[in-house]
Amino acid sequence: MKGILLSIITIAVLCSCEHREINTYTNTEMVFDWKNLMSGDTKSTTMELHYYNKETGEHIVVNGNQDGSKQFIPYGTYQLLVFSSNVKNVEYKGLNNYNTAEIYAKKSNTVTKASLDTVLLQPGSIYAAKKEAIILKPVSEASNFITLEPYIKVIKVNINFSGDTSQINNYNVSLSGIASGINLATGNSLSDTTNANYNVNSGQVQMPTHKSQDLTLSFLGIANTKNIMTIGVTLSDSTVLSASADVTDALCSINIKPVIKIDTKIDISPIGLKATITDWKVSTGSGTVGGK
Repeated sequence: MKGILLSIITIAVLCSCEHREINTYTNTEMVFDWKNLMSGDTKSTTMELHYYNKETGEHIVVNGNQDGSKQFIPYGTYQLLVFSSNVKNVEYKGLNNYNTAEIYAKKSNTVTKASLDTVLLQPGSIYAAKKEAIILKPVSEASNFITLEPYIKVIKVNINFSGDTSQINNYNVSLSGIASGINLATGNSLSDTTNANYNVNSGQVQMPTHKSQDLTLSFLGIANTKNIMTIGVTLSDSTVLSASADVTDALCSINIKPVIKIDTKIDISPIGLKATITDWKVSTGSGTVGGK
């Protein structure tokens, strides 16, 4: 009888301990708001949520989809980072700490310019959000709405050729002064003297039959330096011509609007290549991002 009574008491104690442990957790749903999705872009199908407990320093990672996620984690006050995962041409660093979480564009293994500038690969679509403090209460079921923002910048270059375009074999567009990455918590570019010479390149594009062509350059941020856009043209006899223009002023607003359109007129003449940037327009843009 004593043995039976002792077993009952033991079970009661264990159940009591288990109940107290469960009460230290919260069942919370995060719902993603895609109102800032760029026109023509698609929602990220895989997302990561990183919770950083402000009291204990504990780092918890939760996987989500394009709709959001449900998590059963210890209650407390957290810093939160949400971002697209499985994005092409990028890598994440410093994710164990809210303030050091960064995303970088991968570097190209192919030298596409005569200079020693480093070419960054164009990243896929990245959407992210941050919260400096989110309070999760014990055993409370609540939905939190998270508004996602695009974390890449896009330049849509419209090139209009005039003159004898029959001699053009291919062409490319590059942009210098690109930052290699951004801080996920602040959204600021990781700009220093090391990455100030990075550039993003469209790669060689075959000359189409029509004389107007759209190209897209995507990147994570701009460095604290001049931004030079260069258009290179390779003629049928392998002659390479190029023209450059300073677009630093045009990019000043790209941190406000993630898409900038630049219209360019290229005149092929006997004396060589002439390039004139006639206009730029800041807008939310259209079409897909990540290069063409």
